[in-house]
Amino acid sequence: MTSFSATRYKIGMAAAASVITTVGLVAVPQQGMGAASTRVEVMAVQLDAVLAAAPRAQVCLLGIPPLDGFPLLPRPLADVLGWRGRVFDAIGRSAAAARPRMFRIEARETLGPEMFAEDGFHPSEVLHAAFADAVMAGLPELAVHQG
Repeated sequence: MTSFSATRYKIGMAAAASVITTVGLVAVPQQGMGAASTRVEVMAVQLDAVLAAAPRAQVCLLGIPPLDGFPLLPRPLADVLGWRGRVFDAIGRSAAAARPRMFRIEARETLGPEMFAEDGFHPSEVLHAAFADAVMAGLPELAVHQG
């Protein structure tokens, strides 16, 4: 079981036409990192909770960009986070494909410096805008015009 809970968001999400979600790399306890089935189960619980809390919504799962290309991550941390990001991204790709009302935004390209906030890790306004454009392009037309 995961610590994620969509219950506190249920009132707002129940009528939502679209929901954007990410699944963090820290969502699985460290002791669970050795078991692929645990990572898959945690992802499934998180996505199913979002879908259940927003039963009318098209749900977008944002892909995980290549973390080993983040400018301020030192080696070998960048390599470890890059591997972990690829594992979670593959799990997310499969999980989203297996669920109706879900689509996914890919994030495979290495990101340029303008895509990062001053801390060199979190997304900048430029990257947020790029993700927003990609999400809007990926939403089925019906969901975009509901309201």
